[in-house]
Amino acid sequence: MRNALVASDCYIVPAKMDYLSTLGVTQLEESIKDHLKEYNEFAEQRSDSDCETSSLSSLGIVPMMVSILKDGSKGREIISSQQEFMDGLKEKGCYVFSPVRNNSTVFGAAPADGIPVVLTHPKFYNQTARKIVRELQELGEEFMKRLGI
Repeated sequence: MRNALVASDCYIVPAKMDYLSTLGVTQLEESIKDHLKEYNEFAEQRSDSDCETSSLSSLGIVPMMVSILKDGSKGREIISSQQEFMDGLKEKGCYVFSPVRNNSTVFGAAPADGIPVVLTHPKFYNQTARKIVRELQELGEEFMKRLGI
């Protein structure tokens, strides 16, 4: 994992919006910063050009398993306790992506079938599946925007 982080430009953290998970996000961020500092100190001491410093940065937090009360014209209404955790992360300076609700079993068979969830058999592709696929597409678009692509 350490090598993957150093080789990357950025990373994302999927997290459930509850107390322990959001506490873990803060601890993970600190651990990554410590590792990056340690690696960069090592890289700066090396005289060869093969060992470059890393400028790894957090792309943001992806709220997972979020419960949506309403999906209307004013946007998605999230249950208040989960919204509080999302707001707390934002207050700490974290970028928080649009939430993903994956508390549906509609795509449960996809991994066993060895196919992407968006290609799930049509008999399972109902209204709930369409909403989830739309959320995943929106999340992908948000990733691309954050990356400047």
